Amino acid sequence: MQAGWYGVTACVLLVITLPYPGFPDDLTVPYRTAILGTSNKQLRAALEEQSMTLRQQKTPPATMGQLRRRVENDVPHLEAVLQSLGYLQGEIDTHIDTNQLPHHVHFKVAQGARYAYGIISVEYANTDEFERQPGKIRHRIAQGQPAKAQPVVDEETAILGELMMQGFPFPIIVERSVDINHEHHGANITFHVDPGPFARFGELAVSGIEKVNARYVRRRAAWKVGDPYDIRMLRNFEQDLLTAGLFATAMARPGKSLDEKGRIAIHVEVFERKSRTIRLGGNYRSDIGFGGKTSWEHRNLFGGGESLEITLSGSEIEWGQRTVFVRPDILHRDLFLVVDLETVEERPDAYTSRRAQGSTGLEWRFTRQSRLSGALGYKYSEVSQLGVGDNYSLVLIPAFVDWDTRDNRLDPLRGWRAILGGAPYVDLLSDLAFFKVRSEGSYLFLFSEKARFVAAARLGLGSIDGARREDIPADERLYAGGGGSVRGYEYQSIGDQIDGTPLGGNSLIETSFELRTRPGDALGYVVFVDGGAIGETSIPLEGEKMRWALGCGLRYSLGFAPLRVDVAIPIDKRDTDEDVQFYISVGQAF
Repeated sequence: MQAGWYGVTACVLLVITLPYPGFPDDLTVPYRTAILGTSNKQLRAALEEQSMTLRQQKTPPATMGQLRRRVENDVPHLEAVLQSLGYLQGEIDTHIDTNQLPHHVHFKVAQGARYAYGIISVEYANTDEFERQPGKIRHRIAQGQPAKAQPVVDEETAILGELMMQGFPFPIIVERSVDINHEHHGANITFHVDPGPFARFGELAVSGIEKVNARYVRRRAAWKVGDPYDIRMLRNFEQDLLTAGLFATAMARPGKSLDEKGRIAIHVEVFERKSRTIRLGGNYRSDIGFGGKTSWEHRNLFGGGESLEITLSGSEIEWGQRTVFVRPDILHRDLFLVVDLETVEERPDAYTSRRAQGSTGLEWRFTRQSRLSGALGYKYSEVSQLGVGDNYSLVLIPAFVDWDTRDNRLDPLRGWRAILGGAPYVDLLSDLAFFKVRSEGSYLFLFSEKARFVAAARLGLGSIDGARREDIPADERLYAGGGGSVRGYEYQSIGDQIDGTPLGGNSLIETSFELRTRPGDALGYVVFVDGGAIGETSIPLEGEKMRWALGCGLRYSLGFAPLRVDVAIPIDKRDTDEDVQFYISVGQAF
């Protein structure tokens, strides 16, 4: 009897735990979504991105009623997408096919004609109250372009920005009126703008400074009290303060109202960085071995942004020190006093040189990307080559111009750079006199932002006129070959040699072409071709043969710059050339 009760209980439990065929395991309404009626890929992608029905497909609702509400809620949002892309009469129809499982949800697009911009105009409110009328506004949208919504928003931002460049710090968009012409599928847009009062720059107040003198900050402002207000000057002012290296942050803001003279006060808030920096660096080249550099810099020596940098460098063929002092805003804003002192001993294969040199000059940074300098310099050197030595006491007047538009100095993706420099030399110990000039240009073209695929080219030229090669100090002649010149050839080895000793020359040509890519976050790849020649006369390539090399490399991103590893082989290999050369350093080759 007891065994029978056990059997009944087991059967009941079995029946309870078995799934009942009339009820599904998952009480949901699965479905699939499709957008029909358009072949426009851009439009389809925008609709799919906005559709909550599509995005929540993997979390189906519990009932058909909830699915219908989900679909219905999508319709106004999808029609708004149509209108934002210029389909002002576009409509969305829906259909749910319940004969299939999962159910099929269809959004049917009737996009209609695409409307275009007609006349774009700006009207100003309260024009009789202006001290100065706004200038002509340059429109970003043009008649005939598709009447999308986002460009209209961008146009409003641009109008306000241009007015702030013209002296109006408080412009506002009062109203935007749109006149739709359904017959011709056009949209005329009028922006009603109140520019607000015309303003001039007032006093500049500075806060947040501790060790930097406030006079330095005020000197960095490119405007004077009473100049017409221009928002660009504030942004450039902030950038100038940051690039000087004295401040971690710099924010310049106009006041909220004008004074009785129609002037607006400017307040700049800064946060100072530490003024001292120590840097360490190293490199390796298979032709000259290991090298290293360390430097100490003080960027606010006397409180006015004066900088002092002392650098010690050494390698298997060279060691030396360099001290550079820079005094900003000397006599005029953006005019810098530069004092440069250097002592070096070099022992490459070409010569042996011990020298001390210095220069004092002025550098004019006429834009953030360009500088022009001139100086008076002196150099005393003891130079020997092929067992013959001589002393030189040279007076020189170096000058150069450097224009650099690259987006990053250590790892550029786009832009160009042009450098032209030269100096006359006169030896006080003899009648030697010559003129030396060097120039270099580089250009980078970005093919793909995502893959960071870049084509880069460089051309360098040099010439020495006024003296024969054998009369010019060996350490002032022109040389080619090595990691910063023509990879694949040993340091300074291109050109004439005597018993393996490079002689240098009176002319130089160097060229490089690279293809760079970094498809991932860290690792990049490079292939390159380098070429160069050294001539005995002052005209490059006059009777001289170009030496070419091929190579490839890896780049590993360190965040601030890539670690560069290059391998190169000479194409025009001579008996004195090695089969392969290796180079390790930080930063792109150019």
